[in-house]
Amino acid sequence: MSEKKIEITVSPEGAVNIKTSGFTGGSCKDATRDLERALGVSGRESLLPEVYGQTSAGEQHVLEDLGRIPTLQDSLGKIQPESWMLGRGTELAQ
Repeated sequence: MSEKKIEITVSPEGAVNIKTSGFTGGSCKDATRDLERALGVSGRESLLPEVYGQTSAGEQHVLEDLGRIPTLQDSLGKIQPESWMLGRGTELAQ
């Protein structure tokens, strides 16, 4: 098991960056929660592939673009129902 590390950098402009290594799954979020609160860190979160295990190149691009992998509910919620989808004799509710 690799050593758990939390690296905090502050830019000359005052931007704070917290980077973790050696954590598995979402345990890095638990480990940095109090630090983020104390330092007032808010904004973009970039999760590295280690959080999810092995990711494909496509998944990595989605993570970089959206910051997360969309759920099935995200996708299904965007579908506009059509009457043909409901079967014969079924009216589409307005």
